[in-house]
Amino acid sequence: MRIGRQKVAFKRAILKRLTTRLARAVTGIDPAADIRQFSDVVPRVVFDVGAWIGETVGQYRNRWPDATVYAFEPAAESYKRLCARFDSDPRVHLHNVALGSQEGIVTLRLAPDSSMNSIRPGAEGGAEQAVRVRSLDSFCAEYEVRRIDFLKIDAEGFDLEVLKGSTRMLGARNVRFVQVEAGMNPTTDVQVPFAALREFLDGFGYLLFGVYEQVHEWRLRAPQLRRANCVFISADVPLRGSSPWNSPHHR
Repeated sequence: MRIGRQKVAFKRAILKRLTTRLARAVTGIDPAADIRQFSDVVPRVVFDVGAWIGETVGQYRNRWPDATVYAFEPAAESYKRLCARFDSDPRVHLHNVALGSQEGIVTLRLAPDSSMNSIRPGAEGGAEQAVRVRSLDSFCAEYEVRRIDFLKIDAEGFDLEVLKGSTRMLGARNVRFVQVEAGMNPTTDVQVPFAALREFLDGFGYLLFGVYEQVHEWRLRAPQLRRANCVFISADVPLRGSSPWNSPHHR
C-alpha cells in the first residue's frame, strides 16, 4: 500500500515538472503568462485604450483581479455597452474619451463593425461622431496616476498618436509594458507599421517583449501577416528574482 502511494506521488511529481517545463517553453500566446514567467511585475494599474465593449477589460479583470483598470472608449454606443458590463465594478474606471497626441475634438468614423471605428484620417466608415480627445499624460496628471503597469492600445491606426501623447510617462519609464496593434503588411495602412512603433518606443528605452494574436491577410487571402499585438518592455522592469534587464549583469 505504501509502495503504491509512493508511485502515485512520484508520477505526480514528474507530471508537475513536465507541465512546468512545457509552460516555460511556450511563449507568445498570453502576455500575462509571459509577464508572470519573466518578470516580478504584478500589474496593479492597467490602461485599456480602445476598450470597445469590454472584451479585454474582462480579460484583465480575470488575469489581474487586484488591478485597477482604466478603460477608454470614445464611441457612444460601444461606451454604453461597456458601462452596462462594468459600471458597478469599483476596480474599473470608465472614460468616454479617445486618447491622442493633442487635446481637442475630432471626428470618429463609425464602421459597420463597431470594433473597427477609427479616428485615423482616411478611415472607412459611414456615419460620423464628434468625440473628445485628450493625451495620456494630461489624464495621468489630472487623476494622479503615477505608474501604469500595462498599457494596451488598440486604436485602429491611431496607436502612434496615443504614444505621442504619452511622452512624459514613457520618458520617465513610468509605463512598464506597452501593447500596440502593429501593421505587418507594408501595403496596407489600416494599422500603424510595426517599424514606426518600434522606432518610437526604442527612443524611450522600450524593446520588443513578445508578439501576440498574429492575423494573416484575410482580405486578400494571402499568407503574409496583416497585423499583430506587439508588447514592449521598459528597460527598468526587473526580471524575475533579479535586476532590470538592461543592467550590466544582463548584458
